[in-house]
Amino acid sequence: MTIKSKISLFISIFFTLLFCIVSIFIVNSFSNFRKEEFETRLRERAMNMIKLLVEFDHIDKDIKSRIDKTKIHELYNEKSLVFDPDYNLIYSNIDDTQINWSTSDLDLLKRDQTFFKKEGDNEIYGVFYDSDDKDYFALISANDSYGKRKVNYLISIIVLSGLVFIPLTWFISFYLVKNQLKPLDDFHLKVKSINSLNQETKLEITGDDNNEIGLLGTEFNHMIDRITAGYLRQKEFTSHVSHEFRTPLARISAQLENQMHQPQTVNPDFIKNIFKDINQLRELIDSLLILSRIEEKGASLREWIRIDEAIFNSITIINSEFKDFKINFDILEIEDVENRFNIQSNPHLLEITLVNLLRNAYLYSEHKIAFIEVFEADNKLCVRISNDGQTLTEKECKDIFNPFVRGRNSQNKAGNGLGLRIVDRISKSLNMNVSYSIYNHLNSFTLIFN
Repeated sequence: MTIKSKISLFISIFFTLLFCIVSIFIVNSFSNFRKEEFETRLRERAMNMIKLLVEFDHIDKDIKSRIDKTKIHELYNEKSLVFDPDYNLIYSNIDDTQINWSTSDLDLLKRDQTFFKKEGDNEIYGVFYDSDDKDYFALISANDSYGKRKVNYLISIIVLSGLVFIPLTWFISFYLVKNQLKPLDDFHLKVKSINSLNQETKLEITGDDNNEIGLLGTEFNHMIDRITAGYLRQKEFTSHVSHEFRTPLARISAQLENQMHQPQTVNPDFIKNIFKDINQLRELIDSLLILSRIEEKGASLREWIRIDEAIFNSITIINSEFKDFKINFDILEIEDVENRFNIQSNPHLLEITLVNLLRNAYLYSEHKIAFIEVFEADNKLCVRISNDGQTLTEKECKDIFNPFVRGRNSQNKAGNGLGLRIVDRISKSLNMNVSYSIYNHLNSFTLIFN
């Protein structure tokens, strides 16, 4: 069963039960009111009879006639009996119809003073009147046909209302729920239509876009934008990777083809160039593997390390690769160096970050020199790595951390355009910030440890 059907069914059942409960309450309340009102009328009739009997010592035809005429309300099929203290019948307006009574009824009256009970279609009210001179028992039976007709009429109205209201409620519930949740059907169809060839499908948000469906549609459109942007970046990334692989492979293929035409001689430059292209492929594959593993579970597990030791280890690694690389390391004014140099990070990923920044500084510097500065800014530990190479333009600064993006200062320089991308991804994984700026006319990359 769909959510729409469940909601419609629950609403319909709820209002049906509510209508039934309210109807039963109304009928029961009105029936009790009719019963109480009829009991009051019988009580008034009984008390008026007894008062006349108390006023006169003997009952004759004249007194009986006056009692029969003393009626505040006309009662249908009324039967009245009055007894003296010895349970002798002293008054009756019954001709050939009897009230079923017994001495136990009179005993009950003497004890409880009054009672009210139902006998067939009639209702009987009994009262015990205790006067100073003489006691009386009165039983009055009558049929409240008028009140019962009103109750039956009320029940008929409620039943007819239910026959109209309940089906109408079910119809309106299903219609309104279906109409209000119609955007969900559109949402389902739109989602179903999304595939690799149709990724720009969006929901049309109409009416109140602040309700739950409107918010869901808005977030769905944002999600589609992000998925589309990610898919386009992936396609662009794949295209760049293919290009980067194709270039060294093409050079290797061309050199091998040339060597095939000269099988008797082996040119040392041929082997050197082959190794150079293979190393470029290896570096590219290593960079791609690093990018793919950064988001793996456990890749950003941290431990306490010292930033100066991480920097020195990175300098050792980069110096083994570039023998002529000079690095100036400086610590600016930092209070409590021993404690501030302790950071929580992933040693392996932090080392990759520092090595890539140092390699970038070497490749793009004019005099093969880099400057490392450790300092504090806004109570955060920072590491700045600078080089004296050609600075970047404003446009190049915006795209510098994108994959396979290389500035105008990269001509005739080795690299694949993934080093800074790796730095950016690791920084985000380790909750660090990395930024590029021109500091003292130098290319500067700053790592900020949050």
